[in-house]
Order: sequence, then structure tokens, then C-alpha cells
Amino acid sequence: MTGGLNRPPLARSPGGDDLFAKTAEIASRLGLKLESDGLSCGGSDGNLTAAKGIATIDGLGVDGDGAHTNHEHLLYSSIEPGHAG
Repeated sequence: MTGGLNRPPLARSPGGDDLFAKTAEIASRLGLKLESDGLSCGGSDGNLTAAKGIATIDGLGVDGDGAHTNHEHLLYSSIEPGHAG
């Protein structure tokens, strides 16, 4: 078996920070609050675009826990916040 890393780290960048600020502003107008702790794990295609210098944000999926484990789950209430009833 062979393998290795195939995703560069998703590093913060001024362009990404600006894009996040714009995205958070739009979300706020929709009654949503986006937060960034600057930490992430795993990899996505966003890692590839960011490595090319393209402003990229990632991790805008639903809330949950246990990524890639047998107990991975999502919070139904985060699929469409405010409409989980």
C-alpha cells in the first residue's frame, strides 16, 4: 500500500479573511451568525483552491460532531436554522 498527503493545508489569507467577513455580513442579514476559530481539520477541495491563491472559505456545513467516526452525527436543527419543527 502506498499513499501520502494529497491536500495542502488550508492556510488563512487576507483574501480568505475578506471573503469570510463578506460572507458573515450576508449571513447576519439572514439572521445567522458565522464564527471562525481559525482552526480546522481534515481536507476538502477548498484546500486546493486556497493553495492556488484563490480566496476560499470552508466548513459551512451543518453542525455536528464525530467527523469520520462511527458516532458521526449532525444536528437536525442546523439544517435550516429556525425551521426545525
